[in-house]
Amino acid sequence: MAFYGPLRPIVGAHRLTIRVPEPATLASLLTVVLEQVPALRPELVDEQGRPHPYVHLFVNGRDHPYLADQLETRLGPEARVDIFPATAGGASTALSCSAEKSLTLLQPSAT
Repeated sequence: MAFYGPLRPIVGAHRLTIRVPEPATLASLLTVVLEQVPALRPELVDEQGRPHPYVHLFVNGRDHPYLADQLETRLGPEARVDIFPATAGGASTALSCSAEKSLTLLQPSAT
């Protein structure tokens, strides 16, 4: 798991490895990420642990509200999960995860 941009100072490191228990769901992945890096909590979820409306959790390119099982969507071995924090007023960043149980933060190219 590599961190870039505004999330790197929150995490305090460039790289971390995060293991996700099986069967992995989007909710369990989010739980593990927030347990491992609690400082990300205010950036990603509200007081009830629900993703902020401006945080987009994509599974294989589809935003979680549009998935049949939403946060309970199972993550298969080839699943790709991207977590996009708020981007208004600044550079866009993306937290990317695969079901291979590791995460990578991506910095998209400028358009």
